[in-house]
Amino acid sequence: MSTPILDFFNRISNEYDDLISRSVPRYREMFWAMLYYLPPDFKPANVLELGCGTGNLTKILAERWPNATFSVVDISREMLDKTAEKLPNANLVPIQSDFEQLELSANQYDLVISSIAMHHIRDAAKEKLIHKLYQWLTPGGLFVLGDQVHGANERIYQADVTFYEAFAQENGASLEDVMQWRQHREEMDHYATLGDLSRWMADAGLKDIDVLWRYCFWAVLQAQKPKT
Repeated sequence: MSTPILDFFNRISNEYDDLISRSVPRYREMFWAMLYYLPPDFKPANVLELGCGTGNLTKILAERWPNATFSVVDISREMLDKTAEKLPNANLVPIQSDFEQLELSANQYDLVISSIAMHHIRDAAKEKLIHKLYQWLTPGGLFVLGDQVHGANERIYQADVTFYEAFAQENGASLEDVMQWRQHREEMDHYATLGDLSRWMADAGLKDIDVLWRYCFWAVLQAQKPKT
């Protein structure tokens, strides 16, 4: 399997953690928002993470729920290996797959969570994936998405672009870094609006859909599969 996205992430796997820390404003705050609004008594036995990358979010999840099983999906074997190295004692089930080909059993996961990953597939594929993950969730299970989003209009989107590129350089990203991410964004990214993401979740059957946090491109949404 070879695609531009796969080749890109294989190429940057060794520098990914450093690069993302310099390129994503409030990266850790986004993780906070993804977890803070979960029910206080929520203890998932099975977690599905879509796009684990090098395991930054996986590590936080495993520290919170050390007895859970984590099915971690990524298109890149190198990224899956980095996650396994970072979490040698966690109950990991690595799955190398792109999102569009992913097929899993119904009613299997108490939590489906994804960080900075779903924007790599086109909107029609996002909508289809949301419908599929609804099936994968157990009744009452939760879906938490932290990802890049598109503003409601082009003016808002371009304001985000301007802010982000200035922020990245002010916080240590080189011009080469910024240009690399700009090229990646233009060639490989497909940002959906918050309105579209919320509509697709509702159409799939999810409820209690809420935008919990947003900063520049990045936003966090949560939704729940009905218990019955």
